[in-house]
Amino acid sequence: MAESECIKDQYTLVIYWSSILRKSLQINPTLHTTFLTYPNLRELFIQVYIKSVHEESSQFDGQEAFNLLLFSVFDKLRASEDKQLGTDMFKFIFEELIFLALRTPEPAFIILRWIGDFFDKFDLKEDLGCDINVFNIIIKLVDFIKNCERSLKHTQSIKIEACFFILDRYLLNNRSKETFDFFGQDQGLIAEILNEGIFKVPSYDGQDGPKYQSKELKATAFSTLALLGETQRNFNTITSILLPIHQAGVWRSAKETSWNLTANIKRRSHKYAGLVNLGCSKNLIRFYTYL
Repeated sequence: MAESECIKDQYTLVIYWSSILRKSLQINPTLHTTFLTYPNLRELFIQVYIKSVHEESSQFDGQEAFNLLLFSVFDKLRASEDKQLGTDMFKFIFEELIFLALRTPEPAFIILRWIGDFFDKFDLKEDLGCDINVFNIIIKLVDFIKNCERSLKHTQSIKIEACFFILDRYLLNNRSKETFDFFGQDQGLIAEILNEGIFKVPSYDGQDGPKYQSKELKATAFSTLALLGETQRNFNTITSILLPIHQAGVWRSAKETSWNLTANIKRRSHKYAGLVNLGCSKNLIRFYTYL
């Protein structure tokens, strides 16, 4: 059997297995304990989230099914008086697995997205009594964003996007001026997003320039920027960076005559004439008008 077929069969098995366990959790109130004490649980997580990951819907379906199973397990943990299993599990997920996913060359970003969804559903300290320092882990994610080099690889863009996604969920659940200012100012995330990620001046040879290449990553970064800008200190920093960029726009130095539109009397064979965009559009692209 071909390797791709074996991988497909593995993820089909994960779908059925996860579904059966989810239903069994409703019947057996202690089954989650058996699951969390499974000796090869670490290898199971790595196999599902890190290894054998390919861009086929069947594999992503298997990961999604596993995600739903984990939410069911953690629901049981939240209602349980024994928090030690939850503490051990979150140490593994947040302190080991999440950074393993970031370091691996494989597109193991499903686990990163799941972490963000987890922040929407659970409070790590209140619901599950975990003793991990989530704050320090979020700092590590911000460090990962800042330390990433410019790359055209789609996998890296998605992983940085996932880090922003997790950070957004954390900030939304920990709304405080001190937290927002800490990440925006002390961790330098505002300057990183604007000066390095989006508006860094490209080099002549094209080897340097803005870190964020995909439109999805840029949109996610802007979302985080808008969230951080809710405090006055962060808003002032954002303004201080964006205002000079706006004032130094090349379109401001254009002659007045450059703004005049003159019809080309002699029609072109394709019936289109170019209209030079002087920098007023959002994406600085060239528009065309039909004469």
